[in-house]
Amino acid sequence: MTLDEYIDAAKSAQSLHFDRELDRFLGYKGTACSFWRSKKSRPSAEGMVALAEAAGLDPHVAIIELGLITAEQNHNEHMVIIYQDLKEKVKAASQLAA
Repeated sequence: MTLDEYIDAAKSAQSLHFDRELDRFLGYKGTACSFWRSKKSRPSAEGMVALAEAAGLDPHVAIIELGLITAEQNHNEHMVIIYQDLKEKVKAASQLAA
């Protein structure tokens, strides 16, 4: 998932209409979601976990996807491959545990 998709999923899950409402829900006073959407910044690991939990999504996968997003934005193909592999392994382990 992209960061935009996490934001939209969290807004939907919390019945929020605007990014600024999600900012407040997550405890941000500024315009964090706007900055994330414009790629001016990325959430911290804690912010990504809060975003995933607000969306009802697996925070373990969200942390990996934050690393993947960072690697993609930094054009680090080696790390992209590692995060993609890790994401698949975590998803497979989750399915086995279920």
